[in-house]
Amino acid sequence: MRIFFLFLVVFNPLIADDGLKFQEKSNRFQTIKFEDLIAINKTIRLSDIATDVQYVVLETNENCLIDKYPKYYFSDSIIFVNNRDHILKFSSSGRFIKKIGSPGRGPGELEHIQMVSLIPEKRIFAVHSSGRLTYFSYDGALIKSVSIPYDISFVKVRNDFSYLECNRGGIESEKFSFILKDEKGNILSSKKNYNIWKNSTGQATVVGMTNYEPLYSYHNALFFKTVYNDTVFTIKNNRIVPEYFIDLGKYKLPDNKVLEQFSPQEIDRNSYSKYYNISVFESGGKKFITATSFFGQSKHFIVNQNNFVESTTKTILNDWDGGYLFWPKGSVNDNQVFMPLEVMTLKKYFASKGSLKIKVTSPLSETNLKNIVKNVDESNNPILMIVTLKSSFKI
Repeated sequence: MRIFFLFLVVFNPLIADDGLKFQEKSNRFQTIKFEDLIAINKTIRLSDIATDVQYVVLETNENCLIDKYPKYYFSDSIIFVNNRDHILKFSSSGRFIKKIGSPGRGPGELEHIQMVSLIPEKRIFAVHSSGRLTYFSYDGALIKSVSIPYDISFVKVRNDFSYLECNRGGIESEKFSFILKDEKGNILSSKKNYNIWKNSTGQATVVGMTNYEPLYSYHNALFFKTVYNDTVFTIKNNRIVPEYFIDLGKYKLPDNKVLEQFSPQEIDRNSYSKYYNISVFESGGKKFITATSFFGQSKHFIVNQNNFVESTTKTILNDWDGGYLFWPKGSVNDNQVFMPLEVMTLKKYFASKGSLKIKVTSPLSETNLKNIVKNVDESNNPILMIVTLKSSFKI
């Protein structure tokens, strides 16, 4: 999952994609045309977009081993890691502070964590896990646990403790794509799912989409979408409203090919290679879009605030310090992005002398990075690459 390409302004739009059919009053609704994005092939250098690059070596010991598919959340001087059935708390410098929660279904216990919501003003975070929202203080104290519908894909708690229920779009019985509720569970707003389908095979197909992210925060606003619907929504005055649309055109998976409709034996993986699902987040005034083909490769794009394509690339060439190719996994804040790096990957990269092919802009940074990699064991937790973006970068 950003020359004139893709700027479209629509007033009071009637939006109909993936069966989402509704009318909203809006002063501006923008469309990003994916067919225009994918037609460009331009390499971006890290020095073009960054003012600073830092590496955080996360402490490693038997109490804080990071699992295979972690998710990282940043708040002030703290890094929280969703580690599947517990939360790891690190300082911003990488020092391990404590483990919060433990596996299980009892008070303060967690399993199959789906999402973590930080509420920095109150120094509280909420964990969505197996039909519950469990609230902890930043210090790890259990505050409360609230039952929610078990079949909701993701739940994001907002600063006022209202919360957004998100369905990923792959369950036949989903009546709503999104439901906004207040702290007591009363419905404030919702968006109906018009793309109802049935699986008549009697066999469930589970599709793993590790690159897909359902929502992101930017400038204190929340933005969200489903897997098969590429309208990105936000919340204004406690109402769910459309903000912009990523039009996949011929690269959009047809409704009759939704993977979960079929048994595993019915799916021809090759036939899905030309279709993409989209993830997007914003930082530094840009949209970072990742398009991942079903059972295939990822492509990356950067789009500016007015939704004009500025550049497109497979990855960002790291000419800053000669390190590994860069593409951010998400945002640290409104002007910083991050990418986790496996130590083994970095060691192999430098051992192959891959960095020698790149003329670096900061030789001192290159030396520092090589020293970090040299002095860290291969079994260490991932290293977090933190990139501060230029306030207005132009390719």
